[in-house]
Amino acid sequence: MDLISLIIIIISALAALITIYNQIKPNNYNVKYIKLPKERIKSILGSWEGDIIDITDNDTIKSYSLNLNLNRIRGNNILGSATIINMNDNNNYSFDVHGGFYQYHFFKFEYINTNRAVVHFGISLGELSSNSKELSGKYIGFGTTRERIILGDIKITKNITN
Repeated sequence: MDLISLIIIIISALAALITIYNQIKPNNYNVKYIKLPKERIKSILGSWEGDIIDITDNDTIKSYSLNLNLNRIRGNNILGSATIINMNDNNNYSFDVHGGFYQYHFFKFEYINTNRAVVHFGISLGELSSNSKELSGKYIGFGTTRERIILGDIKITKNITN
């Protein structure tokens, strides 16, 4: 077998592998965050406080305090941290947060426990008020306390410092 035949066989094999990979790889459904005016992006940066209302399987409602600190921008992504305070057992849960805007006022963020050994993560979709002082929406995720999928409502307001 000469060198040219060997190169053709290698290229054909690589092409076949790339074709197979492209057919079996998961589709990328990530929607890119949109670029907004600097004032709107800056309006979401900072400290937010409010409540999470957790709806349990038997329709019991549990309330938690949420402190959200959005402090960095990377491209169109907004990054930060969050703390959930469980008033029932006085436990705090810390999260890394990242997200962005899909439209002018629709905001999405994902959260994951800072302790990666703990399985606690989720996603929240919210609507930023026209005055940029309130964010309300829904969340769904996996909760470490109940060890199951959790869902509920979020309503937070921006801390305004003078």
